[in-house]
Amino acid sequence: EAQVLVTSDHLMATDDAAAESLELPKRASSSAWNIGYFYLHHSALPAIAHWKRMCEEHPDLWDQNLFKDVFKIGRLRFETSGADAIPQAEVDKRLFRGYNGTVTIGILPVATFCGGHTYFV
Repeated sequence: EAQVLVTSDHLMATDDAAAESLELPKRASSSAWNIGYFYLHHSALPAIAHWKRMCEEHPDLWDQNLFKDVFKIGRLRFETSGADAIPQAEVDKRLFRGYNGTVTIGILPVATFCGGHTYFV
C-alpha cells in the first residue's frame, strides 16, 4: 500500500495519539519529514535515486529537506476529485501521493516514532 513511510518533526499527534494510526496527511506533511528512519518499498527507488542525485549535486543543502523537496515534485496530492485525484481507499488509510503522483506516502505516528526534535521540544 504505502511505498514510503516517513517520520515527522510535527510537534504533536494530528489525531488521537493512542490510536497509533498514520498522521493526518494535510496537517503533518507541513512539518519537516525526519529521515532518521523511514520505510521504503522497492517501487519508490526512482524517487530515492532522484534524492541521491540531489544530495550529490547540492552537498551544502540539508538532505532531510531535499528528501521532502523531491517528493513534492508535481505537488503533494491529497484530493479524491479533480485531475490529480487519488483513490478514496488511500485517503481512508491516511496516505497521499508525491513525486508527480507516482509514490504513495504515509507519515508515521509521532507518538510511536518520535524523533529527537519532537521528543525534546
